[in-house]
Amino acid sequence: MLRRTFIQAAAAATATLTVATRARAQATAGPLFISIEANNAWDTTTSVDPHGHPAFSQYASGAIREVAGLRVAPFDPAVAGSAFTVRKLRADGADNVDFFATYGQFLRVINGVDNRTVSHDIGPRHAFSGTLREGFPNIGAIVAAVQGPNRPLAYLSTGGFDDTQGVVTLTRSGRQNFIRELARPNTSAGLSTNPTFLPPGVDRLVQQAQAERDVRRASLLRARRALTRSVRSHDALQVARTSEQGFLDLADVLDQSPATNDTNALIAAAGLVLAAMRNDPAACSSAHLSFGNFDTHVDHDLPAGHRERMRTLLEGIGHLIEEIENNPANQALKDRGVLVYVASDFGRTAYNGGDDEGDRGKDHWPVTSVMLIGLGAMRQEVGGGTVIGLTTPTINGVAQPGVCAHKVHIDSNGNLKPSTNVTDDGDELWALTATEINEGLRHALKLDLEEPAPGALKLVERFALPEVEPRFTAILREGRNPLLKDV
Repeated sequence: MLRRTFIQAAAAATATLTVATRARAQATAGPLFISIEANNAWDTTTSVDPHGHPAFSQYASGAIREVAGLRVAPFDPAVAGSAFTVRKLRADGADNVDFFATYGQFLRVINGVDNRTVSHDIGPRHAFSGTLREGFPNIGAIVAAVQGPNRPLAYLSTGGFDDTQGVVTLTRSGRQNFIRELARPNTSAGLSTNPTFLPPGVDRLVQQAQAERDVRRASLLRARRALTRSVRSHDALQVARTSEQGFLDLADVLDQSPATNDTNALIAAAGLVLAAMRNDPAACSSAHLSFGNFDTHVDHDLPAGHRERMRTLLEGIGHLIEEIENNPANQALKDRGVLVYVASDFGRTAYNGGDDEGDRGKDHWPVTSVMLIGLGAMRQEVGGGTVIGLTTPTINGVAQPGVCAHKVHIDSNGNLKPSTNVTDDGDELWALTATEINEGLRHALKLDLEEPAPGALKLVERFALPEVEPRFTAILREGRNPLLKDV
């Protein structure tokens, strides 16, 4: 592949290049960010928000596990306290582990989050942008735009709600070998040991000729001010040219990181994401990974149904934790800190009718849960083994169509506390929504705390969330974050 075809090939492979004209910030050293979308609406009563009620579960209340500070549903409803067993993919002698017993110390679970929709189009937008309105980017896109929008893979995604609204380049790919091929367009299969299409000396002459031609073109275009579109196109080309060395540096890192063809899509994508993040300087500062297809309207409790999808999701999360916390190759990531945010479109109702074979499903419901995971330098700030918020399946003993969220308030210490009764109301109480979650994430990621790079503050202000609960933002302005552990 010739260098002059690099951009076209990247576009054909859905690696979308956008000129970040509104976010030309210099790279900062804030925490790295990974969001994970459990797409099509998970049912957290099968995992981190257990309710031993026959309208919602096949397990009794006595089967609910309490492990690592968390209340967890049993994996197998027929076996009280049965564990979510996942593969531990580090060579420390443990082939399989109980996910919550092993990794619960890293997890902060927030229950009773009202996503205020049951639409698969709107739910992910609210969960990952903080608003129901169109025109707002995924929070990961803002992180990438602030920390370095011109890095080669500034914002990586495997699908789902990954809107950028033009503030940063989006690269949509989870294939490590494919990115390496793009990074070395002058070699076959992208490997440094493979033959080149052009001899290295000729390739350098081509690059020199391109640079000289670009200078001449820029001079001509700026002399003709009317050609503003051409000027913008030329600027985009210059961004791509300056990124090529970054791509080559990334390819060297990928050479040391063998790609995995693991059947777990999260594990397969993690190799590319972590390699890009540990490149120096980081080729990627934010990633959005989509996984699951949790839309189990009829096969909720079948062997290959909802719980198995949840187990596979947790296995991928466990792999990320292992790689960042325990793999020496990722020490730079650990030193910088990584915040992982796991959320879904919304939650699930009580069981629907099903049929004679009992393969009942669950329908859409706005109340859900999210997980925050702090790794490396972010671990102390996020904490772990913690649950915030409450839900209930009943009101006055009557089963509800879906779990109901207790409203919350901020106590005198600045902590979020649920109301004592799901029907409580009052001026000091409000529903915890994805808007507050995203505002808390922005605070944790230092997007609105530290003096950002030139242009970054305007970017963050442009996508401010004015609908966020005022008492929540007041606490944030005092330097406290009710969603996280005090430091």
